[in-house]
Amino acid sequence: MIRHVKVLGLALVAVFALGATLASGASAFSFHFNSKSPDGHTIVKGTQIGIHKITTTAGEITCEEASVTGTMTETTATDITLTPTYSKCHINFFGSKVSATINMNGCQYTLTSHQTVGGATLAANKHLVNCTKAMEVVAAGCTIKINTGQTIGGLTIANGAGDIVVTTNSTGIAYSHSGFTCGTGSGTTGTYKGETTLKGSDTEGKQVTLSYDQV
Repeated sequence: MIRHVKVLGLALVAVFALGATLASGASAFSFHFNSKSPDGHTIVKGTQIGIHKITTTAGEITCEEASVTGTMTETTATDITLTPTYSKCHINFFGSKVSATINMNGCQYTLTSHQTVGGATLAANKHLVNCTKAMEVVAAGCTIKINTGQTIGGLTIANGAGDIVVTTNSTGIAYSHSGFTCGTGSGTTGTYKGETTLKGSDTEGKQVTLSYDQV
């Protein structure tokens, strides 16, 4: 009887140890943005691949030039805050292409890598942060405002040739619009599509390798 109790006790210890190992492994699984910069200080610059497109009920906005800039102060990070700039933008009103301007009004994007915590995987996303007021798309007789403080999902982050490629295919973006050419309205059905290549350089301007790796 005593022998059976000892065997059962050892079995329970093994089960608990295995459970702790699995839980530890699950919580440790995460991805990071990594830089090979010698001093850890990296200047990050992103350029678009193709056209970036924002769609709302007010119309479809396309931008030929979409870039971002930011800084990493350590060699590894789960978040990077980037300042976006858009130019050569247009909006489609009833089949006509009209020039448009995107005013960020201080808004930045914070990219957050995907991680697994307690066995649940959190998707990579970007947050619209630091806005003095709403991000605005201004065209002839129409203003579209992208709601501040929202989290935008639908991101895929992958390694390129010494750089990082971020693909955005987002839905559910909250917005409002007003003006005689687009009317007054709002919704949570906005979309954003576009690809961006992030490259890194050190403080002397020499290119350094950026990667998106599991840690």
